[in-house]
Amino acid sequence: MQIFDMVYRKNIEIGMKLILCFVFLTLAVSCVAETGVEELDSEQYIVGLVNEVMSKSIAELDHFKVVDAKGEVWVFGSFGEFDGKLTPSHLRDHMIFAERVKVFYEVLNGNLVALKVEDHN
Repeated sequence: MQIFDMVYRKNIEIGMKLILCFVFLTLAVSCVAETGVEELDSEQYIVGLVNEVMSKSIAELDHFKVVDAKGEVWVFGSFGEFDGKLTPSHLRDHMIFAERVKVFYEVLNGNLVALKVEDHN
């Protein structure tokens, strides 16, 4: 009978540890997801027309220029495929058809880095 009690207690202990790990991981993941959304919503953005697009490859941006309503030219670098949907050819379409874009960005080491680009109507 004593062996069964020891096994039962060990199983309870393992079960409790697994539950605690699950709760901890769930909280950690939810905090990361919320932080990402809040950061992007609080970032700076501009709206303008794409003026130039330079690419490293068919799917990866090097930099692009956007002209805002005041005529100021903004030069944005990127970390490559920063939002998955945006390609250099998509930006070039905006440039050719004079369709405005909304660029969310941050300043890193004095350079503008595009975080996300959206179609803007």
